[in-house]
Amino acid sequence: MKYAVIIEYGADKDRLKATHPAHRAYLSTFLENGQLRAAGPFSDDAGALWVLDAGSAEEAEQIVKGDPLV
Repeated sequence: MKYAVIIEYGADKDRLKATHPAHRAYLSTFLENGQLRAAGPFSDDAGALWVLDAGSAEEAEQIVKGDPLV
């Protein structure tokens, strides 16, 4: 099942910048295994949208919670 995930970055842009490499590496594992179907930032850079394939909402939530950015 596909799940849309909305990530809000928050006001701490320094944290976002520092965490971004680990965040990208984390997402790449799900891109490689086929669970990450699409991801990208919003045009105002306030957050991002992911589309995940997961067996359940709980599985999608665990993927999100494991992201270093979250």
